[in-house]
Amino acid sequence: MWSRNPVVGLEHRSKFIKPFLSLSLLLNCFFFSVVRPIIELSGPSQPLQEGDSANLTCKIIESFPEPELTIFKNEDPQQKTSIFEYGDLLFDDTKRTLTLLLTNVTERVVGKYTCKAENGGGNFTESLYLKVRSKLIIIVINIVTIKSIRILHC
Repeated sequence: MWSRNPVVGLEHRSKFIKPFLSLSLLLNCFFFSVVRPIIELSGPSQPLQEGDSANLTCKIIESFPEPELTIFKNEDPQQKTSIFEYGDLLFDDTKRTLTLLLTNVTERVVGKYTCKAENGGGNFTESLYLKVRSKLIIIVINIVTIKSIRILHC
């Protein structure tokens, strides 16, 4: 008599213990779940002034396995316009972030920025709109007109 329950059939267990252990070692499997990525995109909440610097940071909140991260502008995931035209990208493995570093911004960086995370579990996108105010130069011209009146006395 052989049983999977170790309490039942103890008298016959010694004959089957070695094959059972070998079989259990062969059947040990590792299971893991693929988890769809969840990300958070952060950046300036107020419009930037021309010449300012800013960071757009895409942070992986949850994912397994690690997703592929992409930042693109104006719904352009194929990157027809390279994101490097706007700034530098920095990936930090320990913080699980991808950051677009924008320096000396001008009106050409205005637009919708999207971070996309993708793995075997699916994809997740989050977007924000970046605004830039141009520098306002006010030139004050003060024109003073003096009328001279000549008074003749006789």
